[in-house]
Amino acid sequence: MKHRPNFLAILCVASLGAGASAQVIAPSLFTTSIQVRDEVEGTEFDDWADIPIALTDALDNPGGFPAPFVDINTVQIANDANNLYIRVTTHNTTNAPLGSGLYLAFDLDQDSATGFDVFALGEIGSELGYITDYPYEQATGTFNTGVEGVVDYEGDFIGLGLTFPYYVTGPPVGTQMEWSIPLSLAIGPEAPGTPVFTSDSFNLMVWNDQGEGDVTEVISYTLAAAPEVAGDYNSDGLVNAADYTVWRDSLNDIGPDLPADGNGDDEINQADYTIWANNYGAPGTPAAVSVPEPTALLLAAFALGALARRSSNGR
Repeated sequence: MKHRPNFLAILCVASLGAGASAQVIAPSLFTTSIQVRDEVEGTEFDDWADIPIALTDALDNPGGFPAPFVDINTVQIANDANNLYIRVTTHNTTNAPLGSGLYLAFDLDQDSATGFDVFALGEIGSELGYITDYPYEQATGTFNTGVEGVVDYEGDFIGLGLTFPYYVTGPPVGTQMEWSIPLSLAIGPEAPGTPVFTSDSFNLMVWNDQGEGDVTEVISYTLAAAPEVAGDYNSDGLVNAADYTVWRDSLNDIGPDLPADGNGDDEINQADYTIWANNYGAPGTPAAVSVPEPTALLLAAFALGALARRSSNGR
């Protein structure tokens, strides 16, 4: 599926400058609280309350019938270990931003001279475009190269991206929209594709081509690293059962820089399990879930490993 922008809007915005004359540096924020889709009705956007607004865009694209034109209001951005999260609000209630009128443009190399120049403003050179949850490759002078398949590093098609609201029985209507974009995205169409996010930093622009067109300033964002949390052995910012698996699978390993070496003594043992258990549920994992106990087999393996080390040291 190919999409073409409204070239009349491009001419209008290019002639007016669209106010896109500066770059906004959004705060890098790691979060484990954002969920896209499948939330309790009426609470879908509550998890953005603690995410700062990266920019606010003026009311500057009036008109439209029967639905108003898209008029971008605010943009928020954050990430976790696996996904990039974006939320856009609009000044008015319309189905347009949730359908064919709202675009994301990613300048992956942060070079405005390469990639698609949105509205010919010279502000951004986009290599990756999104329309709703649909990504496509962009290039210098080309809105859509026709290379639209997106796959993950394992070569499996991943369904492009998640949004809310999304199409069910017809175009959704509202004043806000959120995206969950996998950081493992790669452009196809053949697996495994070309990785998209090859750098921790990129530029982003939100725009639409309705009416006279609307475009935000360029947002510069750097992916935030997961905070260091005691017991977080897989570095995803949470302490949960996945970290127990890392500890279990490396029990009795010896050496530097072991992921499950919670106390830094260069060996995986019961002390590292205790550190994980004492921090289970931090910082955002439901702590009500019972903490897995080491099995008898694991404890036996631990004992045997300790005995083997003692025997070796005694030689």
